[in-house]
Amino acid sequence: MISSFSMKNTVKDNIISILLHEFPLSVRDIHAIIKEKHSKNVTYQAVHKTVKQLYKDQILLEKDRKFFINQKWILNIKNLIKNFDNESFKHSAIQSKGIKNLKQEGDVQNITFESLGDAEKYRKELQLQYISRKKHKSPYCSQSQHLKSPIVYSERSIKVLDEVKKYKTRCFLLVRGNSVIDEWCANYYRNDFVKIKTGVRCAELCELYVMGDLILQLYIPKILKKTFEEYYNNVKDISELNVPSFHKAIYERKTKVRMLVYKNTEIAEQIRKQTLSYFEKVQRAAFFDMDGTLVRGILIPDFAYFLHKRGMIKKEYLNSINSLIKNYKSNKLKYNTMTTNLLNTYALSIKGKKVFDIKKLADEFVAKQGKNLLYDYSISLVRKMNSIGKTIMITGSPRHLAEAINKILNMDMILTSELAVKEKKYTGKIIKNLSLENKKLVALKYIINSRTFDLKNSFAFGDTMHDLPLLKNVGNPITLNPTSDLLFYAKKRKWSFYYDNSVLKEIDRIIR
Repeated sequence: MISSFSMKNTVKDNIISILLHEFPLSVRDIHAIIKEKHSKNVTYQAVHKTVKQLYKDQILLEKDRKFFINQKWILNIKNLIKNFDNESFKHSAIQSKGIKNLKQEGDVQNITFESLGDAEKYRKELQLQYISRKKHKSPYCSQSQHLKSPIVYSERSIKVLDEVKKYKTRCFLLVRGNSVIDEWCANYYRNDFVKIKTGVRCAELCELYVMGDLILQLYIPKILKKTFEEYYNNVKDISELNVPSFHKAIYERKTKVRMLVYKNTEIAEQIRKQTLSYFEKVQRAAFFDMDGTLVRGILIPDFAYFLHKRGMIKKEYLNSINSLIKNYKSNKLKYNTMTTNLLNTYALSIKGKKVFDIKKLADEFVAKQGKNLLYDYSISLVRKMNSIGKTIMITGSPRHLAEAINKILNMDMILTSELAVKEKKYTGKIIKNLSLENKKLVALKYIINSRTFDLKNSFAFGDTMHDLPLLKNVGNPITLNPTSDLLFYAKKRKWSFYYDNSVLKEIDRIIR
C-alpha cells in the first residue's frame, strides 16, 4: 500500500516525519517527541494506535519493539512521483477551467476550450512548468501567428520572464506577424535567453509550442484570426490599442478553440531543429561603441567625480580630467588627443588602487545612476540586436566601467581599453587604448577572424570618426548622435543617422 502525507499535519504525518530523521524509536519515544517538538496535545493511546496502523499498512517495520520506515514504501513513493512527473500532462487539463470537451485519443489529448482566454491560460501553465524545471532541458520553441500575451497578461508574462532568467531557459520564438503590436511584444520579451524572429512564414495551420518532447498545437478559429488581423493591421502605435476592447473581442469571446497535446520525441526534435535553423542560418553581429553612442557623453569624468567624493582620487586629477573635456568641447583639442590624455590621466589617478575596489565602486556608480546614464533607446536597441545575432561592444572606456554598464545592457562580448595591473593594483599605465581608430580596427579584425559573421547583414553603431572601422565593415552602418565630421561623412555615403528612439523603427524596418 502507498500512503502519502495529508498536508494537514496529522499524527500520522508527524510520526513519518520524525522517523525520517531519527530511527528506530519506540512508541513512547515517538509520543514524547511529538509533544515536545510539534506542540501537540495528543495521547499516548492515539500515537500507539496510529503506529500500529502504519505497521499494518507496511509503511513502518518493527524490531525489538522499535519502529522505522519501510524502505520499500519510500521507493514506491519515489516511483509514483517520477511517473506522475512524466505523465502529468495527460491529466493536468482535467483540472483546468473553461474546457468544453476533453478526449483522450491514444497518447493525444484533444481539448476543446470555451474561449481563447481559457486555452491561453492552460498553455501558459504548461509553459511555466517546463521553463521552471531545474534539470537539463531542451530549448523552449514556438511558432505563432502573433505575439499577444504581454498585452493582456502582463503580470503572467513578467512571471514567465522571471522564471526564464532564474532557470536560464533558452527560448526561441518564430512569429508570422511583424506589425507594431508584434514588435512591441517582441521587445517586451527579448533578453539574453529569449530570441525572437518576426515576419517568418510559419504557423499557417496552427500555432506550435514545443517543450522537451511535449508538443502543443493550438488551432485558432477563423473568426478570431480575422479579428486579430483587424486589430494588428490598424494599430500604428501601441498607445492606440484599446486593451479592454481587444481582450473582450478576442480572449473573452465564446467560441470553440481546439488544442492537441501529445508527446513525440522525434516530431518535437524536428520542430525544434526547424525553429532553431532560423536563428542559425545568418550569423549577424551588432558592433557598438559605448561613450556617446549608448551612454550619454563620456563616462570617465562622471566616474572620476564619484571616486573623488569617495576619497579615491585627488582633486588635481579631477581638475585635469574636466579641463580636457572642456577644451575638447571648445574645439581646443582634437578627439584623439583628448581621449588619449583622458585615459592616461585617469589611469594615473587610480594608481596604487586595488582592482577589486575600483570595480566594486564602478558597479555602485552605475547602479546608482542606472538608466539615467543611457540614452532612451539604448536598452531597447541592444535587446533588438540580441534577438538577431551577437552583440559586441568595442569601447575606449576601461574594463571596469564597460562591465558595469553591460550589467544593464547584457551584450555578448565587450572589448575595452586595458589598464596595467601589478599585484592586483593599478600601475598608472595603459596597455591598450581602444578609443583610437587604428586600435578599434585591430580589435574588430580580431573578432572577425575568430568567429564567422555575415558582415553584409550585420550592424554597427558609433558617434565619432574613430568608430569608422566598425561602421565601414558592415552592411548596416548607423551613426547615433554623430559628431559634425562623422555626420558629414555619413551624409556623403547615405548612412543613417539618429538622435532619438526613431532608430528603433529603422531597425524594425531593416530586420523584417
